[in-house]
Amino acid sequence: MQKIKKLNNKIKSFKQKINYKGEKIIKSSFKDFFKNHPSVDKIIWTGYTPYFNDGEPCVFNLNDFEIRFKKEFIGAAKKTADSEEDYCYGNFYEAESLNQEQLKDLKELNNFFKQCKKTNIKEIFKKIFGDHAKIIATIDGFKVMPYEHG
Repeated sequence: MQKIKKLNNKIKSFKQKINYKGEKIIKSSFKDFFKNHPSVDKIIWTGYTPYFNDGEPCVFNLNDFEIRFKKEFIGAAKKTADSEEDYCYGNFYEAESLNQEQLKDLKELNNFFKQCKKTNIKEIFKKIFGDHAKIIATIDGFKVMPYEHG
């Protein structure tokens, strides 16, 4: 019995270390992304466990990522937009209106999220930001809000 208890303690300690290091790596990765992509203002995504998944297991996932560019980097046609939503691009939505640099930003963000959606890493996201959350990342940090999904 003592060996099992020791093993459980080691596993718990190991998970804590992974979560701590993982959080540092994830947060610094976002900071690096913003430094390397000065036209990007915000990155927004949701993270939640669905309540129902049509018979499939309900597991936490990262969803609906969006990238928002700083207004001064938006093309002339977009500068006249009334709403902040007009500066939003997610999953290559309206990608045809982006310039080459913005397309590069969007592709790199897409690749980043593909890596983050891997099971072990998304669990660290869940630990950092919580379940049923909408997250807004900027160069200054993160804003986490409750998120209700349908």
